Amino acid sequence: MINQQSWVVAKFGGTSVSSVESIQNMIAIVKNYSQQNKRVLVVVSAISGVSNLLEELCWASVAGEVENIVFDIKTKHLDLMTNLNLLDDDLNQFLELRMKKLKSKVGLLLEANAPTKFIHQAAIMSEGEKLSSAILHKEIAKQLKEEVVLTPAENWLMSEHSNHRTLADQYLNAECRVEYDPVKAKKLNELGSIVITQGFIAKNSIDDVVVLGRGGSDTSAAYFATLIRACQLDIWTDVPGMFSANPKEISEARQLVKLDYQEAQEIASTGAKVLHPRCLRPARQSNIPVFVGSTFAPEKGGTFIHSYVEPVPQIKAISVRNKVTLISMETLDMWQTPGFLVDAFQVFYQLGLSIDQISTSETNVTVTLDNLTQGISAEQLDRVKQELSRFCRVSILENCAAVSVVGHSVRTLLSQISRAFEAFQNRELYMLTQAANNLNLTFVIVQSEAPQLIQQIHDVLISQFGEVGALGKTWMEIFEAQSDPMLEFARNTWWLQKRETLIQLSRQNGPCYVYSLSKVNEQLRKLNELKSIDKVFYAIKANSHPSILQQVEMAGFGFECVSIYEVDFILKLFPGIDPSRILFTPNFANRDEYEQAIARKVHLTLDNDYPLYHWPEVFEGQSLFLRIDTGIGQGHHHHVKTAGREAKFGIPIDSISQLSKDIQLKNINVTGLHCHVGSGILTSDNWSENGAKLAQLAEHFPNLKYIDLGGGLGIVDRSTQVELNLSEVNKNIGRLKASLENIEFWLEPGRYIVAESGVLLTQVTQLKGKSGAQYLGVDTGMNSLIRPALYGAYHPIINLNRFGDTKIETYTVVGPICESADKLGVDRILPRSYEGDVILIANSGAYGAVMSSQYNMRKPAKELVIS
Repeated sequence: MINQQSWVVAKFGGTSVSSVESIQNMIAIVKNYSQQNKRVLVVVSAISGVSNLLEELCWASVAGEVENIVFDIKTKHLDLMTNLNLLDDDLNQFLELRMKKLKSKVGLLLEANAPTKFIHQAAIMSEGEKLSSAILHKEIAKQLKEEVVLTPAENWLMSEHSNHRTLADQYLNAECRVEYDPVKAKKLNELGSIVITQGFIAKNSIDDVVVLGRGGSDTSAAYFATLIRACQLDIWTDVPGMFSANPKEISEARQLVKLDYQEAQEIASTGAKVLHPRCLRPARQSNIPVFVGSTFAPEKGGTFIHSYVEPVPQIKAISVRNKVTLISMETLDMWQTPGFLVDAFQVFYQLGLSIDQISTSETNVTVTLDNLTQGISAEQLDRVKQELSRFCRVSILENCAAVSVVGHSVRTLLSQISRAFEAFQNRELYMLTQAANNLNLTFVIVQSEAPQLIQQIHDVLISQFGEVGALGKTWMEIFEAQSDPMLEFARNTWWLQKRETLIQLSRQNGPCYVYSLSKVNEQLRKLNELKSIDKVFYAIKANSHPSILQQVEMAGFGFECVSIYEVDFILKLFPGIDPSRILFTPNFANRDEYEQAIARKVHLTLDNDYPLYHWPEVFEGQSLFLRIDTGIGQGHHHHVKTAGREAKFGIPIDSISQLSKDIQLKNINVTGLHCHVGSGILTSDNWSENGAKLAQLAEHFPNLKYIDLGGGLGIVDRSTQVELNLSEVNKNIGRLKASLENIEFWLEPGRYIVAESGVLLTQVTQLKGKSGAQYLGVDTGMNSLIRPALYGAYHPIINLNRFGDTKIETYTVVGPICESADKLGVDRILPRSYEGDVILIANSGAYGAVMSSQYNMRKPAKELVIS
């Protein structure tokens, strides 16, 4: 006989309920529980992408926009119902009814005042799970041919009220205090052996629907498991368990086969997205074993989490939390003065903000706030600064990343961890903390540097070890078809399709850059689809080859120049070009360049107030752009960061108020504001966030017409990186643009247009082994491509002659230049290579030939163009 102690709570995430294949796997898993004589409570998330659409719906204000989003939500569910052959009248009517209710809730939200709008937002956000659970209820019952009961989650879970949490958090990021309830366990037992409910949803004491925050379905499942004292909690997602790093970014990440509750909690809390940090506490308190596996590959195993005794200290994971906010409080008054921390932390307590990390000195206290586990609004940060400023100097730095080395007894592993410190060279470290629980060592850095840093630390601390202790197989070993990430990376590249042509060009010309005009045009087309951008100016310093410039001109783009010589080059190459298509952004140029630019009637940007104060007569009566330093640079190396204290670019944002008054007195008209924070950025909100900072300065410039968001659009250099989502970039900028009147938005990309269009071809000259290292010499080096030596740039390196052969050798690829820095790639895994093999260095179309030299009197690679 089945008793109530044999319940398994199985949570299935959004990707697990979004396709026929994944749902078939889900049903097979549910059937397997039944065959093991276990009852199963299925907790489901919304279909992938639906929660994002519902979030957009909460911010939609135009009737047409609401209709479009509701249509997209309806289409997603109709498509799934069609694929599952579930288009019956009852389900169709249910879907229509939910769509009507959704529109009605949006109407109520638009009319609601601040205190009540959160009620309607929570009701809207809960619709995703209600829709998915209805569809899955029908499909599971149909497939298993037995009774399956659907029960509303809000009938079982009640949120906890707290006077020290904001109303927004209590409705949109709610928490429940759950204990074993024999009455509710009995009621659930009476429903049947297969029950389905929604994740993410609960209700409060006045019967309003509340939601548990993004990713809250994991927590819902843990609450249910505790409530009925389940024998097991299974979290089914899109990866087979927890890994030593994000396996979608680091393919050498190892599966963590077993973890103690505390270790798993620490890995989840420090950024592992496979498991929500809140879900482990209730499971641990009730001593319920947790399993994390993949719906798509249940046979690949996963991670078991329980009360394990760790015999030997071991580093388990390198994890990261993005969008961390760092707050620094500084005053001499705290030195040997009791009570400062009480006063400071009382501010956070009253505003309902949980502090994550703390670092203290005699005159400074620095803390971090984590957006992963709490929603932090701009209003809350403004209030924090306002309240703290009463007794200390406050600075707030957003968009940081907390990179954590996680493992049991981490203090005893410092000798191992110290080997990874070299990865921090040329990086600014804002905070270093060692957790009191002896489970993590955390570094706070700028967010854009995190991906490369994690890769380097993981290589040193985890990748070199085999299967030992909790470390299982690597992602590549588990999914053998993906054992060579470069094959997938190269699959759709133009240069692989032109492989034989490129080998022939290398044989005929020696070291050479080859540019594909088709690829240039493809990138130009992508940028043309950014409807929120009014004008694009190509940064010609990236690659000034005339054939490429002609493609840019034919596409209708403008040109961004950084010297008067580049301006004159464009004017000579395109006689009669409208000067308004040229944007001149010099940096520490002499007076003559500014005068010449004004004479040529091109757009002119000043990134320093020196010319305005010392040569005012040059600019009197002119219309200008000002380049603003927003205070935070981004990029993989400090040499590509173009904002912040150590960057030579831009006018400090805190000096604009006074400068604007002086400009008005000098009869100078500021029509544009510009910022550019760095290169190689892959986060889609960078440009809208910087644009918002510039928009805040509009009050100082009544004739402002243009906001120039700069460039820095990143490309994928490694197979593990995620491509920049231009659609999201466009959407984010569009939202900002809609809030402003009569402002044009400009963009000035360079590398994004040309990097992938160019490759550097070179041939193997010699090979050498030395003290365990292997060197592969080629016939050009930093005289042709200086980026790796100058700022540690990574370029994919491929042996064209042996592409697809098994990679068995680790080489450092070096050129013939008499410098130790003449390395094009370090520790690259390639097929065994031989003298004369053609080596391709990808993504070299930007800052390659334009930065080349004849150092050592060696001629740099020539430039060739193909269609």
